[in-house]
This record gives sequence, C-alpha cells and structure tokens, in this order.
Amino acid sequence: MEAAIDRIMQTYDLLMNRRAAASTEARARVTEYVTTLFEAGEKDMDRLTVCGLTYLRELDGSNDPVRAGFTGAIGASAHLRAQLCAIRAQNLGM
Repeated sequence: MEAAIDRIMQTYDLLMNRRAAASTEARARVTEYVTTLFEAGEKDMDRLTVCGLTYLRELDGSNDPVRAGFTGAIGASAHLRAQLCAIRAQNLGM
C-alpha cells in the first residue's frame, strides 16, 4: 500500500506545483483514503493509485476533463474513472 501512496504522490507532484506544506497535507489525506480502500479489500496497487490520484484531483478541483482540455473518448474515460472511484468510496461508506 505504501508503494501506491508513493506512486500517487510522485505523479501528483509532477502534475501540480505546490508548496511543501500542501504536499504534506495532500499525502496525509490520500493516505487515509487509500488505507480505507485497502482495509475494505482493494489490494490492486494500480487501482489504488488511480483512485488516490482521482481523489486528490477532486479535492483540488482539477478533475474536470473538459476544463483540462480533454474531449471525446479521452474526457469520457477520465470522467468514468472518477465516477468509478467515487462509487467505490460510497460503497465503503466514505
């Protein structure tokens, strides 16, 4: 699970230009989120990574594929991944 969190933060830090304090706060929040998914039975590191990145992007408001310049199948695919992670979180009572 720690490997997924490291991967999430490495990727997220490449996408976002943030202060160190913001990165520390984001890591704490995504760690709590991923831990909940992991304890609920999600063991696939790739899924944990995608859900963690989606979670962080939803928190900072950057998860709008159209606003980010994606349209068509790419935008729909990103939107669908975000919805699937949100459904998983709802099913886990988050």
